[in-house]
Amino acid sequence: MTSPQPRKAAPGDEGSLIAGDARNRVGPDLGVPAAGGRDVEIRGETESAGCFPAILAATLLMGVVLFITFALAAWAIFGKRGELAVRTLRATLIPELEQSRLEPDTKQQILSQLNRFAEDVEQGRLENWQAGGVMQRLVKSPLMQWGDLEFIDLWVQQNLPPPESETIHKQITRFFRAAELDRAIATDLQDILEPVTDRDPDSWFPRLRLPLTESGVREVGERARIVADRAEIPDQAFENVSLPEIIRRLIDLGTSRGAT
Repeated sequence: MTSPQPRKAAPGDEGSLIAGDARNRVGPDLGVPAAGGRDVEIRGETESAGCFPAILAATLLMGVVLFITFALAAWAIFGKRGELAVRTLRATLIPELEQSRLEPDTKQQILSQLNRFAEDVEQGRLENWQAGGVMQRLVKSPLMQWGDLEFIDLWVQQNLPPPESETIHKQITRFFRAAELDRAIATDLQDILEPVTDRDPDSWFPRLRLPLTESGVREVGERARIVADRAEIPDQAFENVSLPEIIRRLIDLGTSRGAT
């Protein structure tokens, strides 16, 4: 039996076979026409990929620049805490205290302490972290409006009959005791005095609204009670709470421990 002989390719069949093989290998695998399609796709992928490294590099560079900028700003601020503390004392706290309603002897003692602290910073006897720690504690303390609450306490005793005057006096002294124990701060006193104060555009601190009214003073007493109760201060009158002693302790804590 004669084996079948393979058919010879007719003229022109060789090109058809090659083209068909190319279509089978290129068309089904890539889903694009064989003629020039693969080159177009690869070139597009290369161009798209070339943008991403540039964007990534620019983003990283911007992050580095921002980091360095913030680091330098933080270094400059923290490096000048002593200078900022002295400026704040000389330009704001001390002038405000000089105009406050604190008793003259109390005022003089506190001004002496603050001036001594400022001189220690200026002479380099205190480091920046110590100056910053003292200032943070002073700003948080109810120092600046202490004299206003003392003024209200005196007004109550002179204008309201007992036992109401005694009750309000007790609540005010309870607040002073809370401040002495570091359980009440400046924002607490601002809230207590809110019924009898107005914002002063020429000052950092509110001013008493004079003349005082009985309703406003009663509200002050009630707010002082709330703060004292929250601070767990016994329900009794406290005498001889010394503001100069409080300020001296805050300065000592700031110089020994820094900020809270």
